[in-house]
Amino acid sequence: MTNNTAYVHADESSETFSIGIYLYGLESFKVPALSALIEYFDGMSENVNTRDWPDSINRDYHFKLSKGNKVIIGAYVRDDSPTCRKVPVGSETKQVIKYALQCD
Repeated sequence: MTNNTAYVHADESSETFSIGIYLYGLESFKVPALSALIEYFDGMSENVNTRDWPDSINRDYHFKLSKGNKVIIGAYVRDDSPTCRKVPVGSETKQVIKYALQCD
């Protein structure tokens, strides 16, 4: 793991907090450090959700704790991971509106 970061945000008006933990350069989503964090926060969570970001080979784990408190773990797998990779599953064409400046 490289370049790991964390933050804590406390909301004074509602007395809640959010914790963000970001792990970069992982070999996979099954490394012991990530598994231990997930197990720890899962044990005290009312609700757990995940969201995958294939473009950056990233998975976010969202833990809803009591009293509205939240923890997010962002796990970023290396591009050269032997166990995890992004694979094409389809394509799409988007219409993009282009603009020009017109002045009277």
